Amino acid sequence: MVDYLKHPETEITVALVGKYTQLHDAYISVVEALKHGGIFNRATVDIRWIDSETITADNIGELMADVSGILVPGGFGHPSRHPHYA
Repeated sequence: MVDYLKHPETEITVALVGKYTQLHDAYISVVEALKHGGIFNRATVDIRWIDSETITADNIGELMADVSGILVPGGFGHPSRHPHYA
């Protein structure tokens, strides 16, 4: 595993789209999971942080250009839109 970490065979970029992308710690478990998944697959994972509130039909192509994957963690929206929240 250490060899995988020190000698990756490829590099990928994952777009992490969220509401709180300025607070990277809010997504620490997601980031660590991506990094560990990358190590296992002999890949360096670069994260492109994208604020979900800045995405428009006009800029989505530019924002998502050349990414290998898009991850949108749960927990979006106002609580009143989720009936399971009291």
